[in-house]
Amino acid sequence: MSMHRLWRCVRGRWAHESAHGLKRQFARLHHAQEGSGTVAGIALIMVAVVLISTAAGMGHVVIRHAHARSAADLASFTAALAWHSGQGSPCAVAEQVSSANDARVLSCRTEGTHRGDVEVRVAVRTGVPIMPEAVASARAGPVACH
Repeated sequence: MSMHRLWRCVRGRWAHESAHGLKRQFARLHHAQEGSGTVAGIALIMVAVVLISTAAGMGHVVIRHAHARSAADLASFTAALAWHSGQGSPCAVAEQVSSANDARVLSCRTEGTHRGDVEVRVAVRTGVPIMPEAVASARAGPVACH
């Protein structure tokens, strides 16, 4: 056998074995990637669930804070009105109004004489573990006419 023919034979056999080996490697890679789309899909869904849950929690906290502001406004206004008209203790009235609005009075302070200002600070439970309460304060009292 001539050297040229021998080289052709070796080269042909090497090319055939290389191609067959590449096919086996591609087949292994293909089998190794089975299910990777499922894992990526599940990860994407989990990220979406976390983002939606966070947005919903933050929205709930904003709504509960607005509820706390409204409860504080109403409690301070009612307490100042009760104090102005002499219908009882302004802080007791603020406690009653706050509890009727699912709020808890943290502090109640009166300033001035019998017809002064009332400042009320209330808390409302949010149910969100990161921020369990929304706190707001309000101040009400008569305004002097000139």
